[in-house]
Amino acid sequence: MSPHVSADIVGITIEAEKLTLPQASNNLVVELAGGLMVPLTKDLLMVHRLKQWNLSVILVSKYYLGSINHTLLSIEVLKAHNIPIEGIIFNGETNPTSKEAILAYSELPLIGEILWVEEEMNKEKVKELAQLLISKKSCVPLNTGLKNKQPAKSLTSHFLQFLASSGLNLKVSTVLRTRQ
Repeated sequence: MSPHVSADIVGITIEAEKLTLPQASNNLVVELAGGLMVPLTKDLLMVHRLKQWNLSVILVSKYYLGSINHTLLSIEVLKAHNIPIEGIIFNGETNPTSKEAILAYSELPLIGEILWVEEEMNKEKVKELAQLLISKKSCVPLNTGLKNKQPAKSLTSHFLQFLASSGLNLKVSTVLRTRQ
């Protein structure tokens, strides 16, 4: 459910101008709710708030039927709003054909892949896998969270927060998912 509808249900008003980013001395990862074209309020889409914050983006694309279209449309929206894109992270069971098409058409750099593995996931394991990505700049196997009842979203967010603090030159970035 979008933020503007959720706010209506609980009887509050989202005052977008009061949404501010925390002060941080290092990199900051901000994950949006829903996607670029999701209403934050009745008058403001997520992409508009993102533009107001003047942040760059790391786009997270999950492999599924339609992911090429969805990812490329997200990239076009970001470009239309002059929002810089740092690169793409692919998430889920790998699909080399989709990955190749998205990278070729977008001409964006591949930051890495977060793949499905069958093992228990915890913060230490996420840190270990993030360090593997940083050192090898290659695929990182990462559990989607089904075995240990942790949602993939929180593991991906933790991974990206570690990545932001890793010393890579990522600037302040926003993480956008092409599908939850």
